[in-house]
Amino acid sequence: ARGRNFDALHEGLAGVPGLRVLETGHESSRRSSHYCLSAVLGDEIATPRERIIDELKARGIGTSVYYPKSLPDTLYYRKAYGFDEGSCPEATRISTRSIAFPVGPHLQEGDIDFMISNVRDVMSAVR
Repeated sequence: ARGRNFDALHEGLAGVPGLRVLETGHESSRRSSHYCLSAVLGDEIATPRERIIDELKARGIGTSVYYPKSLPDTLYYRKAYGFDEGSCPEATRISTRSIAFPVGPHLQEGDIDFMISNVRDVMSAVR
């Protein structure tokens, strides 16, 4: 069910302006646990991620933020390994702009359609 939900949400969110779905799994295996679907807000989105998450929550869509800071930007990695904050710009971009969407087996096809429709509406409003 996770794989089915992941694929349906991935397909539904593909091509949403201002949103890039992260690919999962390694090319040679294309295997994933399908724990969640992560998407990254594009640079053209002026609205902070937290406001987008709040709007989705108000519409009944729970999301998560798994890494509010990239590892190289944390104090530990800066001290232990000498990273400068922002030294890994893509990791920083993903950590500060990603939103994780649920794809668990508790979701039905209608739930996925509801998420897709509302994410499209919210993204359209913030561009």
